[in-house]
Amino acid sequence: MKAMTKSFLMTAVVTFCITLGYGQVTVTDLGQNAFYLGPQFVSADESSIVGVSAGYISNGKLDLGITLGLEENNEYDISSTAVRPYIGYLVVKQGENDMPVNVYIGGAYQYNIFKDLDELTANTFSLGSNVSHVIQSSSKIAFVPYFGFSWSRSQLNLDGYGEESVSGLSFSLGGTLGLDKFFMTPSIAFKKGRSSFAITLGMLFNQ
Repeated sequence: MKAMTKSFLMTAVVTFCITLGYGQVTVTDLGQNAFYLGPQFVSADESSIVGVSAGYISNGKLDLGITLGLEENNEYDISSTAVRPYIGYLVVKQGENDMPVNVYIGGAYQYNIFKDLDELTANTFSLGSNVSHVIQSSSKIAFVPYFGFSWSRSQLNLDGYGEESVSGLSFSLGGTLGLDKFFMTPSIAFKKGRSSFAITLGMLFNQ
């Protein structure tokens, strides 16, 4: 039980560093309002995740959304369904007051339900930030590299066995390619010798 718990929790902590690295808000203009929708794929040391995110960007700064996902743990042959609401805000927007970078802060909460294990649940709370810079090659094409970090706390609960939790810092590198209304964000995160790779795709729908 303890080995399985640690495996799940470590994967969750690493993965959440990636999911806080949203790029869609950085490729919107100041004052722009838009909805977005798209899939996300994550590969970690012991798990793979497929999800879909939907959200809303307000004024080119505020990012509100929710992600639904399915995680498969390769080591223990266990799958779980996850629900993750999140919020983010560009406290510094590149170009506003001649600022050369974007500074993003965000938070997320995830709840996992495990298939065929009704007595097992998991939840993760995460706070993070990243710094990015928009490289604009044309009016419709932009590339936004970023560096980010995240603090996460994950807890696994199993009826009859109690609960176990772990917390820690993760670091991530990534970049968003914006092509008119389409965006793509590959990223990689690191946590205590473990790594995860993710790619997020999506479309923006201006309000």
